[in-house]
Order: sequence, then structure tokens, then C-alpha cells
Amino acid sequence: MRKLLLASVAAILSATGAYAAPITSTTTITNGGFTFSNFSCSPPSGGVNGTAGGCGNLGVFTLGTNGIEFQGGLAAFTTPTTPASSLLDIILSYTLTASSISTITLGFNGLASDSGIAESQVVETVSTAPGGTRLGQISVSTLAANSSTLTLSPAQTSVYITKDVQLRTSGSTANASATISIIDQTVSGTGGGPGTPTPAPTPTPTPSAVPEPVSLALLGSGLVGLGLMRRTKRS
Repeated sequence: MRKLLLASVAAILSATGAYAAPITSTTTITNGGFTFSNFSCSPPSGGVNGTAGGCGNLGVFTLGTNGIEFQGGLAAFTTPTTPASSLLDIILSYTLTASSISTITLGFNGLASDSGIAESQVVETVSTAPGGTRLGQISVSTLAANSSTLTLSPAQTSVYITKDVQLRTSGSTANASATISIIDQTVSGTGGGPGTPTPAPTPTPTPSAVPEPVSLALLGSGLVGLGLMRRTKRS
């Protein structure tokens, strides 16, 4: 069982980390008019007991036409020889700017071997700037949902995003694991500037029904036939 657990963790790390470019403060990604910049990654408490992965093997890539994706294997686990509780805790942060930002969606592919014994989660805080006013908080977890959306009202032109990524296992089980290899961020904007909703489309007027040529011909033939019948009766 221990070999199987370690092999699974190694597969996660090799499958994603090999293609991940390091996250640095000079990295800038613009996707669909949304610019992500000033990236940083730091381990507030590092890895405790059985952990694998971290800031060094995380990378950030474009996602679709309106987002970014963090890739890299992260894991916390216990084994028969290390049954103590394990914890991997890192902080991801960056700045997001656009003409208008109205919603921010967080998603991930976290897995846990046993609900309550192991857990993967990401708690995201959105602020006006580093140390600025908090605009809202969303989270994803293997104990809850794997996707969550924050609506900004009014819409913003610049926000500072912090992700607290935690993977933990309980020492009560000898073979438990929590893993994350993908964290997604997608954004939508209203357009026209902060707080300005996109104008509703002008309704297309419904055209009046116009009789088809065949219908007109049948109507004309009927009127002619009715006239002939009246003349026959008179004569």
C-alpha cells in the first residue's frame, strides 16, 4: 500500500511539474483583455511530515480566452512509517486588471483518499490592492464544491487575488492522501468600465404577417367562383 501511495504521488508530480515554468514577479499573462501580473508564491508554513511539491514546481498558463491555470503536483500523505498528520500550505498571489471585472471563478481538481481523513482546499481572497479593502472570499474543497464564483458589485478595474492552498491528512489513518495538480481562474467583465452594465440588445420588431403568393391566388380563385355562382342563379 505504501509503494502504491508513493507511486501515485510521484505520477502526479511528474505529469504536471515537468512542463511548469516557475512563477515570478516578472511573469505577465494577458488573455481576453484580462491581464494577470506580479505573481508570487510562498510557503507560510512549508511542508509538515509527508508532503510533496510546492512553489518550485508550479507554473501558470493561459486558460481558454478569459483565464489562467496553475499546474504542478501538490500532495500531503501519511504512510505506515509516517502516520503523523501532514500539512502542505502555500500562498499564491497576483494582480488582475481589465477595463471591467465583474465575476471571478475559482476551480480545482483536488482529490482526497477519505473525506474527513484527508482534505485539499483553496481559499481565495479578493481585495482592491495588497493590504487593501477586501471585496470578497470564495473557496473550493474536497469536502464541498470544486468550483465557486464571486460577483463584484460594482465591477472593478484592478483587484489583488490571494490563494491559500492547503493539503492535509489526519494521523488517524496510515495511508491517506490529499492532492492538487490544477487550479483554475476564469474572469468575466461587463464592458464599458467599472459598474457599467452591458446595454441590453434592442428588441427586433416582429414583422407583420404577409400573405404568401399561393394564398393570394387561392383567395382570388374563390372570389371569382363565388361571382360565377351568383350570375348562374340570377339567369
